[in-house]
Amino acid sequence: MPTDRNQSEGPDQGTRELPTSDLTGVRVGDQVIRWLGGEVPMKLVVTEVTAERIKCGPWEFDPRTGAEIEEDLGWGVKGTGSFIQPA
Repeated sequence: MPTDRNQSEGPDQGTRELPTSDLTGVRVGDQVIRWLGGEVPMKLVVTEVTAERIKCGPWEFDPRTGAEIEEDLGWGVKGTGSFIQPA
């Protein structure tokens, strides 16, 4: 599992660097792109922003790295299967 907060681990891709994303200006109603496995783009709309999370419907992301947070899968800033970037 990756140890750097800017790394992602996909099921077949191994560890790789997450692209740098500036999510500081993201607001409710903004569109973002969720990258599934770093390969498949999916447009989402931001539904809530807190200091700890950016929420897009049922999905939650780290506002510093864009990494998806999914406790059931063990995803977070130390390893994730998807991330968001500004659209």
